[in-house]
Amino acid sequence: MSRPRLRVVRRVALSGDSWRTETATLPSEVTWRTPRLVLLRTAVAAPTGAGKTSIISLLSRFYDVQQGAILVDGVDVREVRQAELRRHIGVVLQDPVLFSGTISRNIRLLDEDITDEEVRRAAHYVNADTFIERFEDGYEHEVKERGANLSVGQRQLLTFARAIAFNPSVLLVMVLAPRP
Repeated sequence: MSRPRLRVVRRVALSGDSWRTETATLPSEVTWRTPRLVLLRTAVAAPTGAGKTSIISLLSRFYDVQQGAILVDGVDVREVRQAELRRHIGVVLQDPVLFSGTISRNIRLLDEDITDEEVRRAAHYVNADTFIERFEDGYEHEVKERGANLSVGQRQLLTFARAIAFNPSVLLVMVLAPRP
């Protein structure tokens, strides 16, 4: 039996009376709609412990639901190959992760299909180009392990640029949300 292929993700739904992992039961009937070419239209903002990481983990299939279903354009994610599913999902973690190497290399993550122009466009989209171009060597500026030679804000912008460069259908951003 062939597995479904995703083209452009337009709708993500968590369905069932509730959906459950091995460690938590989370709210039911949450739906995101992601129109093509529109990023950051929908966000999940919640205090620590509310389930943001669980949603990202379930949507990316780091583990599967035990009850309920995660649907992407009406298809249960358990029916889609993990690599196919993850190709459509970009994640920006709360704590930015960078590697030793150039800024350009950190944005493209060794994916040579991402052109220099796409790297620059992604950096411009998130306004990272303003600090990158201040470096004498620009996009070839060496980043120390974990981005130790950059500010937290610069590291965060580079991880945003990385997610944008991969052109995901769904962009999930982990940020702290204040308690009401």
